[in-house]
Amino acid sequence: MKDVEKILIATDGSEYTKDAVEQGLQLVKLLGAKVTALFVVDQTPFSSLPPDSTVVFSVNAIMENEGKHAVEEVKKRGD
Repeated sequence: MKDVEKILIATDGSEYTKDAVEQGLQLVKLLGAKVTALFVVDQTPFSSLPPDSTVVFSVNAIMENEGKHAVEEVKKRGD
């Protein structure tokens, strides 16, 4: 069987994903693998808005900030 070298941990930064992040980080440590953290968000509620809408730009800026925070949190917990 091939060794696991990399593990992807997806998070939306919410309380609901904290257990999954912890489980992923424990697996990373157990296997000695490298981790990649990925921020995910459901954009379906915004799909009816025009792509050049100021609301879309504002929401994207907020989501980008939250995504950076969520990925940093995974990094911090993994150290």
